[in-house]
Amino acid sequence: MKKKLPPHLFAAHPENLYFVTGVRDWWALSMFVLKLTLGGGVLLFLLTFFLSPSINEVRLSQMPHQTIMGKVTNQYTSEGRSGTNYYISYQFRVDDETYSRNQSVSGDTYRSIRIGSPILVTYAANDPTVSHLGDADFDESTVPRALITVLAAGVLVYVLINQPVVNWFRRRYFYRNGQLIIGEITSISASLESVSRRDGAFRRPSNSYTMMLKYSFRPSPERRLEDQVVIVRNDLVDRKLPVVGTPIAVAYIDDTQYMLI
Repeated sequence: MKKKLPPHLFAAHPENLYFVTGVRDWWALSMFVLKLTLGGGVLLFLLTFFLSPSINEVRLSQMPHQTIMGKVTNQYTSEGRSGTNYYISYQFRVDDETYSRNQSVSGDTYRSIRIGSPILVTYAANDPTVSHLGDADFDESTVPRALITVLAAGVLVYVLINQPVVNWFRRRYFYRNGQLIIGEITSISASLESVSRRDGAFRRPSNSYTMMLKYSFRPSPERRLEDQVVIVRNDLVDRKLPVVGTPIAVAYIDDTQYMLI
């Protein structure tokens, strides 16, 4: 559907212009890449930090292992939503080399030992960096956190990828199967609204420049369709609004399938 557009056309959705003109909206693309990068960093942290104990247990259960007496080197706690989390740092020596690791433990285990106390350690014979406290039994306490982590990672991937991908395929469908029709703005208004946006576990106030745009176009000389959209365009907050009669473009398939560009 590549086509030259009127010079003063108002693009309600600038990210759609690429499919018509072949010119990318680099600002929208850069914002998407930034969100993807930040989301990828959070995802990597989740998988690395929260899945690490379960990965350690799986590796240890699949490898030849040995037991040895190690020593508790530190104890510490952290407060979480579900209560206090307890951790023990320990070290042990294999072939004149010292290995150290931190491990989450129960409150009873935490209170039953002291720094410097001997403690049983199971380690992978071929890779002593893989170890856990106690005997060789699989530590099932790591499973719930692993499941929650995988679920959270899946939700994060869905939030980051789903909407952009769905929108991309939707635009591609319209531009492959539709025709480009030039219409005009029949009414437009805008206001700066204060909205509440979720930022992690908190809601923070934010301003959105919301536009109510009514437009019309003619699929054929004898028929005229009218519609309206509400869009958020914070990039236009300090700019003059387009006037009534300003051209707009519509990707049109039929009277029930069309999309404002």
